Amino acid sequence: MDNLVNYRQIIKKILTEYDEIANRSSKKKYETCLIFDENHDHYLWMSIA
Repeated sequence: MDNLVNYRQIIKKILTEYDEIANRSSKKKYETCLIFDENHDHYLWMSIA
């Protein structure tokens, strides 16, 4: 069970870091959005025009 919790934390950390990097871009054309559905293990990173 600990491996599953660790796996979830790693995914959330990677997506959060990627989102932060994307938001630092000076040529940013899109707004980004992170969606974490921990009950169903769905993790999304979206770009919204």
